[in-house]
Amino acid sequence: GLAGEEPVRMGPDMASAGPSLFAVHGILGALYHKWRTGEGQRIDVSMLATMIHQKGITWTSMIDPDEWAGFYCESYVRPPETGYNTADQPVTASAPRDPDRFRELMKAIDIEDYLEHPLFQNPPSDLLGSGGIGDMATQAKPIWEEAFTKRGSDDLLELIHNCGAIGSQINTYQQLLSHPQMKALAMVSEMEHPALGKIRCTIVPWRMDGVHKATLFPCQERS
Repeated sequence: GLAGEEPVRMGPDMASAGPSLFAVHGILGALYHKWRTGEGQRIDVSMLATMIHQKGITWTSMIDPDEWAGFYCESYVRPPETGYNTADQPVTASAPRDPDRFRELMKAIDIEDYLEHPLFQNPPSDLLGSGGIGDMATQAKPIWEEAFTKRGSDDLLELIHNCGAIGSQINTYQQLLSHPQMKALAMVSEMEHPALGKIRCTIVPWRMDGVHKATLFPCQERS
């Protein structure tokens, strides 16, 4: 929270929680491998790869976001969240917790006239971003985009950060999967589909590296 104020509840840390779950998968796989071969494994789990794998459950919505729906896509409201449009690339954004900094942000992007609007009498966290209650952020979205689309994403994000808010660019899946770090993680694999032929898909985010011969409790190959 802010200095001098009460602590605030933090949202779930998906980047840390996810890898712990997949680490269990990898450990179980390593134990099965040891049970069959007597060889131990070193398990490596990537936080980025985990988040990419977890995001895969909503990828179908990118094919036709106006039609595909469901629990994993809608959250509190419909339609699925796609970020805020800017002059070039969509961004995510959340409001400053300090009401004064929130008003500062609205003035900086030239929509201070909305400060008297009934909708903007609600808490800032309910008006910008996807972490608020109900559909107030959805109602306010056209107002934000009216200002955001007049600016490039880099300039807008710098302004948002200077006002004490948080935001980032939203990469397309093509941008994300072509990033050097994604290539280094080798998260995308080409596989043979029985009906479609060769297809590209993401694979599990854990790896078995550094195979070594187990010295404790050796076991024989089992069928």
